[in-house]
Amino acid sequence: MEVIKQLNLILAFLLELCMFAIFAFWGYQQGTTNTLRYAIAIALVLFSIILWGIFAAPNSQYRLRYPLRMLFEAAMFLIASFLFYKSDHKFLAICFFTAVCLNNLIAYIYHQ
Repeated sequence: MEVIKQLNLILAFLLELCMFAIFAFWGYQQGTTNTLRYAIAIALVLFSIILWGIFAAPNSQYRLRYPLRMLFEAAMFLIASFLFYKSDHKFLAICFFTAVCLNNLIAYIYHQ
């Protein structure tokens, strides 16, 4: 059982990194020049990392309590899935969202 918890924590971390990568990917596609593309991508990733660090990071002073944190995390992952879906990566967006749902289900079952 302990192995499942550890693997699920690793999966959660990888999904968070994928979420930030999706934000960068979508942001890069929005610009018309290379400079603007990089600026949007970097700004979007920095904004999402700051939000995640304040409200969801384990050692944050302002970490939300469980029900609100779960809603916040779900919103961030839903936004990332939607942006990936709108970037014409529909299958990967569905796979990403499915992995997030399974990860949260396992975390709930094992009380992580």
